[in-house]
Amino acid sequence: VNALDKVPYRQLNLQNSYRFGENIATEANQILKQKLKLGTYGNCVAVKGVGNGLKTNGQTGCLSRKVTGLFALMADVYTANPQARNYLEGGKRGNPWLYGRDLLSDIYFLWAKKPNKVKDPIIKQFKHIEELKQFAYNTNNREISQLIDLVFMYKGEIFGLKREIIKSIVAEKETADFCFSTVHKAKGQEYDYVRMDASFIKPIDLTELHEAILRHQHAHGAGLSTDLYYAIQRANEEINIKYVAVTRARISVKHLGENVSYAS
Repeated sequence: VNALDKVPYRQLNLQNSYRFGENIATEANQILKQKLKLGTYGNCVAVKGVGNGLKTNGQTGCLSRKVTGLFALMADVYTANPQARNYLEGGKRGNPWLYGRDLLSDIYFLWAKKPNKVKDPIIKQFKHIEELKQFAYNTNNREISQLIDLVFMYKGEIFGLKREIIKSIVAEKETADFCFSTVHKAKGQEYDYVRMDASFIKPIDLTELHEAILRHQHAHGAGLSTDLYYAIQRANEEINIKYVAVTRARISVKHLGENVSYAS
């Protein structure tokens, strides 16, 4: 729920950004124009990049929509450059999936069908990983859901990767080569360079939704079905999130999942 929608304040749109130059502004505006396919572009205002695009500290921000994608980005950077100094937005308290209580081991043992090694009393109640997955979904337990996804993705390799990734994390952001964050934690942050993984909404997704809207309107008139209405709302929010990610950059953005790059 967007609390700002609930108060009667006058809306002021961002028109100029001193963080980046016109190259980043062009991409950000192109992302917002994707809302034309959803019919939600009406309140958007194009932003102008009036920054100088100069390098400040050379940091790269690695951003993902999902914790699983964030872990994958960290694993890729560590594998390619084990000496890199890494920083995690939110630190230990804000990232229980990496630093928290050792639920990861219990979930792994449940997945590996070794229930005798599970210690957590909640995890012990389940006989199979799919039961735990359904429980996490029903109770909206994001921590358990994220850990299950990581176990499915990395299996037994996850423990070694986790140890090495934690070793590479520095406490002071200013000393880091790479900063890792989900987009929500990256709001208000800025980096010289930004890498975005494949978890963000893509133009093809919006094109397919636009075609579904046209088919429905051709068959049923101007109205929308409930499913389409909520699909449009979700897609609109995903565009906003992608816009936030792109506009964290001062100099350039690289989309790892789209083969698209803007650079000054």
